Amino acid sequence: MMEASEVHEEVKEKKKIHFAVPSTEPTQLDPRQVEMIRRRRPTPATLFRVADQPCPEDDYSTGQGHEAIKIVEQILTQEENWKFEKNNDVGDCVYTLEIPYHGKTFILKGLLQCPAELVYQEVILQPEKMVQWNRTISACQILQRVDDNTSVSYDVSSGAAGGVVSPRDFVNVRRVERKRDCYVSAGISTVHSSKPPHHRYVRDEDEDEEEDKVINLPLLLSRTNQQLNVGDDDDDDNGDEGDEEGDINGQDN
Repeated sequence: MMEASEVHEEVKEKKKIHFAVPSTEPTQLDPRQVEMIRRRRPTPATLFRVADQPCPEDDYSTGQGHEAIKIVEQILTQEENWKFEKNNDVGDCVYTLEIPYHGKTFILKGLLQCPAELVYQEVILQPEKMVQWNRTISACQILQRVDDNTSVSYDVSSGAAGGVVSPRDFVNVRRVERKRDCYVSAGISTVHSSKPPHHRYVRDEDEDEEEDKVINLPLLLSRTNQQLNVGDDDDDDNGDEGDEEGDINGQDN
């Protein structure tokens, strides 16, 4: 017959828990587990492939920029259809032209006593400085640089006439290109997630048409030092920005 002390020892023996001591040698993983980890966690090469894929929003902005440039070219090829409105003593002339889907467009043509390269560097490439020389603009910033020639900007115009004219804001796609002897800079209204409409401002955009409204389409001629500003009837001064295409900075005037 088993004594009580022996029974107690047997019960304690059954309650013992055995812990496995980890080996100092690296554990060999099952190849299937390795494959699962690889699929679950992208490699740097995979990340680069994902980053290189164009964003649909960027493609849309680039397309808008090209569209604005094409409209500039159409305006220039129709100079014989420009309707003269007025001029001043120094030779600046204002014309108008009806553009399908964009309405009545005002064109200012004048001569600047400086190289076009200077205007390109000071005005086109530095739109943030526009508040320093354009009293109608209270803010200007670059929201996104899509590529070397295309960017998305945000401008705010000051109110006028003691509050009769409300402050307005603009979200534009801007593009600049080199066209033979010209610097061509164009802007067209767009939307951007970082700048939704704000109750303090009237968003300048075409709500009646499905097509986007061209806000500002200036042309800078490097050979003749002539500036041609093109804008719709809802905007007077709106800066444009972009980067050079080809060897734009190395051109002589």
